[in-house]
Amino acid sequence: QHSLRWQDLYFKVNGEYLPIERVVDGAEPDTLALRVRSSKTDQLGQGTIRAQRRVTSRPTACPVRLAVTWTRANPSKVGSSAPVFPAVTRKVLQVALRQAAVAVEKLPPERIGGHSLRAGGASLIYQSTKNASLVERFGRWTTGSKAVSTYIWDAEDEVVQDEPLSEHMARARLCLSSAVVDESGAAR
Repeated sequence: QHSLRWQDLYFKVNGEYLPIERVVDGAEPDTLALRVRSSKTDQLGQGTIRAQRRVTSRPTACPVRLAVTWTRANPSKVGSSAPVFPAVTRKVLQVALRQAAVAVEKLPPERIGGHSLRAGGASLIYQSTKNASLVERFGRWTTGSKAVSTYIWDAEDEVVQDEPLSEHMARARLCLSSAVVDESGAAR
């Protein structure tokens, strides 16, 4: 129901939308835009578009680069209603997140779940901008929501404010704070 479909992937170069076929043929976009048709935080079912710019400081963490690679590996599906990641279920994602947390960060797997992505995104945006209203808008929380604070983890390092948000987010290092969030989004 909430899966990302190929027809919901868009790329831009210098602010202009690029036909996805040009990406397959070798064009290098600077922005990835995803249409989120619906989600549990979208109570009115309006959908939204979320964009990420190219990350140059950590190319292996660049969402634009990864999406371009995946698009070029699946040219027959481009523009279709097929899921972008057909084999990724909630359970598969949770297992992968927990394995990565243990392997890379040596974190206890029971502290990692599907909401870790939401918490990580909220934390990275906040640590990069110190702007809680931006976190609320990007995460689609209601203005003044107390839930936002349960998703924001402490940062190991402060980041500089003179470059694009995607660069900040790619370099930031977060640590789990005393507010641990479970799969339901509740702090424990």
